[in-house]
Amino acid sequence: LLAYCDQRLGSDGEVLDSASPALAQARAGRERHRHAIIAALEEGRRQHRVLQAPFTLRRERYCLPVPVHARQAVPGLVLDVSATAATVFIEPFAVVELNNALAEAIALARQAEEQALAEVAALFARHRLELVHAADVLAELDAFQARVLFGQATGAVLVPPGIGTTVRLVGARHPLLDP
Repeated sequence: LLAYCDQRLGSDGEVLDSASPALAQARAGRERHRHAIIAALEEGRRQHRVLQAPFTLRRERYCLPVPVHARQAVPGLVLDVSATAATVFIEPFAVVELNNALAEAIALARQAEEQALAEVAALFARHRLELVHAADVLAELDAFQARVLFGQATGAVLVPPGIGTTVRLVGARHPLLDP
C-alpha cells in the first residue's frame, strides 16, 4: 500500500508523473504546448517594437499586454483591458490554436490526475477495515503514551499491585484538584 502510494503521490500530496503513463504523456504534451506558445509570443513581441512587457495570462490564455495606442499593430483577440484602460491584453491570432491545444492538454492532464487519485482512493477503500483497525491500535498506543508523558511531567509514581484487598495511599494527590 505504501509503495503503491509513494509511486503515485509526492510528499505534499501532489500526483506524480509516475502515477500513470497517460498522466506523464499528458503533462509532457501540456509543457510542449506551453513552450510553443511562449516561443510564438516572444516572436510576436520581437516583431512589434512597441511591445515592451513580456507575455502574461488572462482568462487562462497566454496573451500580450499592448498599449492602447498600439492596439491596431497587433492583430488578435482582445481578452481583457487593464484597470487604467491604458493596456489591452491581446491573444495574437498566431497563438489562438496553440492556446486551444494547451487548454485541451490541460484538461487531459487533469483527467489523468483524477484517474490516478481515484485509483489510490479505491485501493484505500479496499483496505478500509485494516486501516480502521490500525487507526484504533494507534489511538490506544497514543493514549498509553499520553499517560506515561503526563506521569513523567507531574512526577507521578506507578503503584505496583500489592497483596490484599485494601490500598493505602500516603501523600496521594488528585492531579486535577492539586493547586
